[in-house]
Formats: sequence, structure tokens, C-alpha cells
Amino acid sequence: MDPDLLNFLESKSTALASVIIHVKDQQLVKAKIFNKPGAIKVVELLSVDKALQLKSMDKFAAFLSNLKIKNFNRINSARSFVMDVTPQQLKSILKSDLIQSTSFNHEHKIHCF
Repeated sequence: MDPDLLNFLESKSTALASVIIHVKDQQLVKAKIFNKPGAIKVVELLSVDKALQLKSMDKFAAFLSNLKIKNFNRINSARSFVMDVTPQQLKSILKSDLIQSTSFNHEHKIHCF
């Protein structure tokens, strides 16, 4: 885990931080893998169970609602949620077995000349 995220978790602060939570990929995927010696592995995706993927997103959204976390943004295409949380709230969130990864939601600035 990111050292800055660990420091945030250990702090006694009540300040909010924006985080991205990636939900575990619960979808069933059928694929063919072609592996030729000396070549790059090629994966041909045959099917994805979108309903199963959305079910895990729905479960995590309900989990957040039960924790009284409001104003989270759900991004189905990335299987992630973006939200502002306190260290205490993040500790509660991290107890979920639905989480794949967690990171700060960094703001990127582009300078145009």
C-alpha cells in the first residue's frame, strides 16, 4: 500500500481525502489464450458476465450506504468508486472483501504553453 495512504490511515485527523476504491473483478470471463514460443501471449475474450460484474458493484454500493458514506461516484466501466473519506471511514471500508485496491485520487494538472 502507498506509504502516504498508510500515514493517512494512521492519523487521528477528521479531514477528508479523496480515494479511489477498485472493486474485485467478480465477473466470469471465458477466454482462449494463444501462446506461441517466442511470441507475445494473445488472449481472445469470448464472453463476460456483465450481470455478475454489476452485482459486485451493487454490493459495494450498498456496503458504502450502510457505512453512511455519501456522495460517492460509481464508475462501472472501471469497477471503481471515488469518494471523500476520513481515516476512520477508510479503515471501515478496507474491511470489505470486495476491494481489489485503494489509492488516493490525485489531481493532475496539465500546463499548456
